[in-house]
Amino acid sequence: MNINKHLFQYSIFKLLIPFILGIGFEIYFQYYSNIIPFILIGLLIILFIIKFSKIIVHKYEFRWLYGLVAYCFIFFFGITLTHIKQNKPDNTRIEKTSTYVGIIDEVPEKKEKSLKVIVKLLFPIKYKIMLYLEPSNKEPKIGDHIIFNTRLQNITNQGNPHEFDYKKY
Repeated sequence: MNINKHLFQYSIFKLLIPFILGIGFEIYFQYYSNIIPFILIGLLIILFIIKFSKIIVHKYEFRWLYGLVAYCFIFFFGITLTHIKQNKPDNTRIEKTSTYVGIIDEVPEKKEKSLKVIVKLLFPIKYKIMLYLEPSNKEPKIGDHIIFNTRLQNITNQGNPHEFDYKKY
């Protein structure tokens, strides 16, 4: 018995192929554009139009169109899920001392004994952090690149109701 013929009798294997290809594409190329969610929505709308269109559903010659759009949707869905998972910092990455590369995202704020800087990390994770630096002669500006070695700490809220939530910010 041919294993390919046996596997493709089950539609879950047919759907896993574009999903795995999307995951592999995002891991290998790490190319995610802000337009991909709009592509997903557009493909979903096209899927509904094809599904409920009497001309396309009943004519055998157009049935391949539904499968093609569904495969594209699942491919881009795999890309999106992988992008979200890769850019979501998990505690195993944060708890270790590591070297980070980032860009200063907001105007630095002078404090009594430090300089508060909001940094958008570029490597090894993409995340926005609040960084406290020792004051120096040269003050950083928006857009300056910064490289530092530290152990990041999660922000803990005090639990007061209606208080500004730094962790969500």
